[in-house]
Amino acid sequence: MYLKADVRASQTVSRENEAYVICSMDGTVEQGWCTCMAGQGLSCSHVGAVLWKVEHAVRNNMTGASCTDDNDMWNRGTKRNIEPKPLSNIVFKKPKQGENLIEDLNVNAPGVRDTPMYYSSQELRTAVEQSSLLPLFKLKGTTINKSFVSKPATKENIPKDHCEHDSLSSCQRCSSFYSKYLAVDLARTVKLQTDTINQSKSVLWKDARKIRITASSASKVPIKETTDCTNFIREHLRPKFVGNKFTKHG
Repeated sequence: MYLKADVRASQTVSRENEAYVICSMDGTVEQGWCTCMAGQGLSCSHVGAVLWKVEHAVRNNMTGASCTDDNDMWNRGTKRNIEPKPLSNIVFKKPKQGENLIEDLNVNAPGVRDTPMYYSSQELRTAVEQSSLLPLFKLKGTTINKSFVSKPATKENIPKDHCEHDSLSSCQRCSSFYSKYLAVDLARTVKLQTDTINQSKSVLWKDARKIRITASSASKVPIKETTDCTNFIREHLRPKFVGNKFTKHG
């Protein structure tokens, strides 16, 4: 059995990866592959996403023949059928939590989702400690472990908004950032030049360009005071240009 899907990348919404999975008829995964970098090792998160999607559809009874596979089955949804009713029989109100206003459910409708909702970190912690998945949350170094053991953010930990000012010396945060990342002497200049000699292949090169106005970006700086600089800042910090055959050639 061959499964193929386009999976959106986790770091950017503008790129989709092609992932496929080959399974035997008993559900055993024989092979998986993806067009992402990790897919060359025949195992990546996008392949796992395809398998999770299939498992989610089967568990929630979302599989089977579509409405176009049978005759006279139009206007029949996968979850429930909505038939025309007189206005006097329609309930115009927002249902409360746990309240079901649907009277006639289709026999093929999936059951209630078994994913609970937690309104506080304490409720989540209590549920995880009573769950059989507790060893999974205790795996150190994983994202799920960090989200479980980390303390909830408080208002005191949230930094205040940075205000506008004209003088660099009047702002301690700007002055500290300038001294740490922007101000360079001869020794730091030589080291920065040596560490970024590979240019686009270097992460430091990309980060250093984001906090500086370079020769290639100077012409894009807004000149007039009335010009909105939002687009320039967004493109400067998160450029959409990833290169072409000319820039790759050098």
